Amino acid sequence: MFTLAMRSLRYRWGGFVATFIAMFFCAGLLMAAGGLVQTSAQHAVPPQRLAAAPIIVAGNSNYNLPGGATPYTLAEQIRVSQSVVDAVSKTPGVEKAITDVAFPAVVLSGGKPVTSSGQLFKGHGSRVETDTTSLGHGWSSAELAPYALTSGSQPTKAGQVVIDSESAAVAGVQVGQTVDVLVHGATQSFTVSGIAAAAGPVSQAAIFFSDPDTQKYNTEPGTVNAIGVIPAAGQDVTALSAKLTTVAGASAIVLTGDQRGYAEFPDTLKVTDLTVTSAVFTLLAIMAGLFGASSTLALAYQQRGREMALLRAIGTTPKQLRRMIRGETITLSLIASIVAIVPSYFASEWLYNKIVSSGIAPDGIVFHLGPVPIVAAMVIALLTSIGAARIAGRRAAVTKPTAALQEAESQPVRLGWGRVILAWVFIAIAALMSFVTLTAVTGPLTATPAALISICLAVGLGLLGPAIAKLMTAIIGPLLRPFAGLAGYLGSLNARQRATRMAAVITPVMLLTAIATANLYLVTTEQDVSTAAYTDDLHADLVLQSGATGFTPDVLAKVRQLPNVDAASEFVASTGFIEKPVDPLGGKDLDGWPIQGVTADAASKIGVSSTTTGDLNNLTGNTVALTDNYAKKLGAKLGDSITLRLGDRGTADVKLVATFPTKPSFDKILLPADLLAAHTLPGLPIQILVRATPGASVDQLRTALAGLSTTLPGSTISDRSTLATAYAGHLQSQALVSYLIVAMIAGYTTITIVNNLALSTTRRRKEFGLQRLTGSTRGQIMAMMGYEGALIAVIGIVLGVIVTPSTLIPFSLGRTGSPIPTGPLWMFFAVVAYAAVVALLATLVPTWFRLRGRPLDAAVPE
Repeated sequence: MFTLAMRSLRYRWGGFVATFIAMFFCAGLLMAAGGLVQTSAQHAVPPQRLAAAPIIVAGNSNYNLPGGATPYTLAEQIRVSQSVVDAVSKTPGVEKAITDVAFPAVVLSGGKPVTSSGQLFKGHGSRVETDTTSLGHGWSSAELAPYALTSGSQPTKAGQVVIDSESAAVAGVQVGQTVDVLVHGATQSFTVSGIAAAAGPVSQAAIFFSDPDTQKYNTEPGTVNAIGVIPAAGQDVTALSAKLTTVAGASAIVLTGDQRGYAEFPDTLKVTDLTVTSAVFTLLAIMAGLFGASSTLALAYQQRGREMALLRAIGTTPKQLRRMIRGETITLSLIASIVAIVPSYFASEWLYNKIVSSGIAPDGIVFHLGPVPIVAAMVIALLTSIGAARIAGRRAAVTKPTAALQEAESQPVRLGWGRVILAWVFIAIAALMSFVTLTAVTGPLTATPAALISICLAVGLGLLGPAIAKLMTAIIGPLLRPFAGLAGYLGSLNARQRATRMAAVITPVMLLTAIATANLYLVTTEQDVSTAAYTDDLHADLVLQSGATGFTPDVLAKVRQLPNVDAASEFVASTGFIEKPVDPLGGKDLDGWPIQGVTADAASKIGVSSTTTGDLNNLTGNTVALTDNYAKKLGAKLGDSITLRLGDRGTADVKLVATFPTKPSFDKILLPADLLAAHTLPGLPIQILVRATPGASVDQLRTALAGLSTTLPGSTISDRSTLATAYAGHLQSQALVSYLIVAMIAGYTTITIVNNLALSTTRRRKEFGLQRLTGSTRGQIMAMMGYEGALIAVIGIVLGVIVTPSTLIPFSLGRTGSPIPTGPLWMFFAVVAYAAVVALLATLVPTWFRLRGRPLDAAVPE
């Protein structure tokens, strides 16, 4: 039977091509999504400066709230205590334990910082688009790269440094000369005792200090950033890692392989956005891909109903028929999936690079698409094709041959109980996601369940497609018929007769409309809400931005002495958690609650313009200010003690001194700037927010601030409009990734629409021939098919419009408190117009091709 099916392919190449295209794009879409999932799950960050150590012991950034099971990631680099260093160095099997202390430091050339790639900062306003991270280290850690001296000697006493060869070349310094280094917010002069080069590529500039200076500049004395472990000869790395895990305890983590890069690039641990993006894309891809492929396969086998009935009539058994269908489906699915591997790899890698460049994912994580997601995608696509073929061919296999011949022509509307139950399961999931969107998540994560609502509901309605198609045809058909005359009458008859086949092409139109509209307005609403919250909080006229090392306390005093300064505040940003009292919301999201550090006496003019209770002038020492909504949920009142877990795993017991209003889902925590800065890597504030005296010229203030900036190497000045534009640009780049994902899903859905309509129209060659032999003209048939295409488009668009609010209303309520999303109205009309044009063209173009031949030839069965 399988051989017979293969030999007959040339007589039904249209269905073969349509099925192949459906399975190719279904498998390709799943593989592309699988690449993002594997990259997020594998989370490979190859080491650079620590590459010579097979094992790295670093601070443990994983965190669980007391009594909680949800894993969070702390924002700052976690340090390792001296007690852990001692324990690791004494562990049997450890030949050497090399400590690495890192702190912000950068070489200056002509008063300007040298970047890690050997370039200089441009003047005061912008800097080159390269990695400008530069860190100071103790010379003892140089062998971890390894770095080797190319000239000179190691630093042996205070005031000596070894710098990397690229920085030395750009700064124009040689051994024995003096070089200025910006460290701890101040410029210090050092003698270059040596120049070193790394054995492999590194993205950070390195300055190596003597042991006395390393201890002096260590922002957390008595701790180190990481420990590089060199195993003894013959020692198994895996076995030693297990020992060290026990020895290091819960405060540290043992890293091997491509995990060692976490110690160098702690930002790569923040993969929440990448995980969420890949998960949402994967779920959308699975639902859209499987439903699109199954609808095409179902239609293809419905078109072959007469063929299957005839096979039954000449003695083919149901078992043989099912084996034939299963065999050709498996073969076609496997071939399509194999062909899709290479294109999907490049598509997935391209999309991942876009995600990284937009800032959604941190740079440094290596893209992976290996055998597991590829095989998984192939298996899912294969099971989908088998399931769709089995369902579609089941009726012809079990129905009596004479009845099967009749059903092949009439296609009665029948929904099995399994299909109905599955439809209601998807509808129930959509309702659950609506509840979760409104109650269980906050912040940007609100979009995660919201994005799934419309597609779950659309899939549920799609499973009920034949019945819905018949109902909607009865409702909408009469409304369109007066505009189409006789063609509309014939088209209505065809639509009612072919409700099952109509459903196969209406459902993709509904999916396209619902997915595109819902996700586009999710993005625009999130952009508008975030931009409004950012600009509302930005009361400063100017922002003085530090280089990598932060500002010393005297800088704020100098800024306040400038003319036309009404208020100036230090500013620090991080994230953290509240441990006591118990936080009913856990963390605001998987990275914790946003925490901002400000200067108390300027906070009301720079950051929060009003308070609900208390006074922000009291925000000094160990104190905290919370939003009024969050304080209410905590049950906290003025004077209550609150325990915070900050980004470096340190704790702070603080007293609540003020509450302030904020927009829904934009809660934050305010701390004194000096308290929060002490728990960040620089140990100093990196921004100073400045507000001009009312009526004073901001340009004059900027000129005065620029004069001060010339004495602060690496510092830049931005005004409110520049910052707002930069923030909007950042949101737009992230939105671009969302648009690309929507475009990929919508593109696949478009292919499904074209595929199904072309397949459905092409099989009507005999019908068109008979109509022409009875007197119908080409124009009349084209008009009839245009009416059918318009009916399909209108029904699909109406269903999509009905489905879309199920996503947008819960999301908008959760983010803005209003049920109405924001965004330009033209996007909705663009989606509707696109869906309509696709449906009409996919109907009329195949019809035109089918009408080119002679009527008598077309009337002969294929």
